[in-house]
Amino acid sequence: MIATLRTMDDAAGGGTVLALAQQAFGWVAGLLDQASYDERIGRRLYVALAELGQLTGWVAHDAGRPGLGQRYHIAALRAAHSADDRPLSAHILGCMADQAARQGMPAEAVTLIETAELGIRGWETPRLLAELHIRKAYALATLQDRSACEVAASKARAQIERFEPDSDPRWLYWVTPAEITAGAGDCLLQLGHPGPAALLFHDGIAMFDESFARDRQIYLTHKQRDLDAAADRGLAAVALAESLTSSRSADCLRDLYLKMQQNASVPAVGDFLERARGVLTGKGARTGRDTQGVAVDFAIHHAAISAIDMAESVAFYEEFGFRVVLHWKDPDGQLEIAHLKLGANYLEIFWYRDQVPAPETAGSLVTDLPRIGVKHFALEVDSVYEAKIFVENRGIASNVEVRQGRTGVTYFFIKDPSGILVEFLEDKRGF
Repeated sequence: MIATLRTMDDAAGGGTVLALAQQAFGWVAGLLDQASYDERIGRRLYVALAELGQLTGWVAHDAGRPGLGQRYHIAALRAAHSADDRPLSAHILGCMADQAARQGMPAEAVTLIETAELGIRGWETPRLLAELHIRKAYALATLQDRSACEVAASKARAQIERFEPDSDPRWLYWVTPAEITAGAGDCLLQLGHPGPAALLFHDGIAMFDESFARDRQIYLTHKQRDLDAAADRGLAAVALAESLTSSRSADCLRDLYLKMQQNASVPAVGDFLERARGVLTGKGARTGRDTQGVAVDFAIHHAAISAIDMAESVAFYEEFGFRVVLHWKDPDGQLEIAHLKLGANYLEIFWYRDQVPAPETAGSLVTDLPRIGVKHFALEVDSVYEAKIFVENRGIASNVEVRQGRTGVTYFFIKDPSGILVEFLEDKRGF
């Protein structure tokens, strides 16, 4: 069952697998909680729960749900510890490190990898070492530590020669020469070396098995210095993206699309932009036409708020998986603007030295809704009750009241540090 879910994720993306993985995780967790078993069976169940937790956390991240992914990874780590499976614990820490690095927390990623390395002394396998080294290399590249990154990437590639069939746990099947080579290219791209990175991407992509459609698509989207080559790879990425349900895949394609727009006059680039626009429109945007038939693509991009304290507001939203992608400060100290990203959407936060207080009616849902204007924004969760436990356990809010909405959603509201209402909702209506 777990192997089948992994294969589905590789071929179609995390959005296809997430609900099935969650169901399987819940089923095994139920067995551990309610069934009777001996120590041997108990350990096997904990191992299965840890593998399912890692997989569910990974596909949640791929589907644009980093907060959900983090919770499943933490649950997986606890299960692996209960099973006393050190290699699996290290693998889960490696996955958490990769997600941390890609969400703007590379220093935390390095710490997670170093913890994993300490935990597997005496339990090392070639593929596990390769995974940890390449994850560490990417985090170090994000920190712009070139020398340390090159050492880690070199160690990862050195392990390739030691790969042998059936010598590593089954959950490391994806650690291949293709992944390590392309991953090394990703590190060089982070360090600002697109030329050498392009060579590694070319070699890595050529080695990927066709079953790894999502990974091939993501690496294909990385921009090359040669526009024609970039457009050709972009078109190949578009063809793969058409069959994927992966937020990471769509984000990479969207980033490439935006970067290539400045070269739209190049014929090959124009072809790529036209094809990519069609795929991206089908993955969340809407197309409108004016009376002369001119097409315009529409998609929700961001919500904007004004905060009393920028640092407090940023820390608040980071609790829910947002990551800072831009922080601009007025040289005169009169204004700050931060852009935070969650999945494919952004939150824009303004801070002014000279602030105008919100009206008293804005502090209560009952008094604010009748007032004309933008009201609030909502974060969707799989379980509103789990979200309630999360915000209360983290001390973000207390005495949270879950309500059943008239429109069929279950929800609750809390306030951010500036008193702005934020809704958390569970929507199972299916439309």
